[in-house]
Amino acid sequence: MKWFVGCMGLVLAVSCAPALGTIVVDLQATGLTVNVYADIPQADAIVGWGMDLVDTPIDAGADYVISSVAINEGPFDAAFAPDGDGLAALVTPPGTPVWGDDILLATVDFAMVHPGRALVCGEDTNPPDLTEGFALDPIVGGFADVTYNCVEIPEPATLALLALGGLLAIRRR
Repeated sequence: MKWFVGCMGLVLAVSCAPALGTIVVDLQATGLTVNVYADIPQADAIVGWGMDLVDTPIDAGADYVISSVAINEGPFDAAFAPDGDGLAALVTPPGTPVWGDDILLATVDFAMVHPGRALVCGEDTNPPDLTEGFALDPIVGGFADVTYNCVEIPEPATLALLALGGLLAIRRR
């Protein structure tokens, strides 16, 4: 009998505890434009987010900077980002947590400083920067665990060669 009561208590405790998963942020590039998507489990519904995008050269000297950011105004309103990159948002209307698959967070345009290929990855520095990270519903509190998938931004010359090859392949048909 004690065993049965103990097992039932364990089942009840596990079913009442929030089943926090991990938010997956996926970056998808088309030329110098990167779309930032997130898969957000319902247990990790968010009320706001903030992050940085960091480029790491693949080719020596390659460097890109963010030239513009457009926040997805469907579920979000742009929020102040003290680091100046504009990659922060709050849900709209306030207090309505967001979750789901393939949620577009933002579209980011890059400008090339030095040619070459670069790997762009997301990151958040929470803590100590409380404007970065994925803020959970206040009922749960805190910030979600996040995994970032990176994307390669090819240099424009590579893009031009790929486009030219595509045109030649179409013409041969």
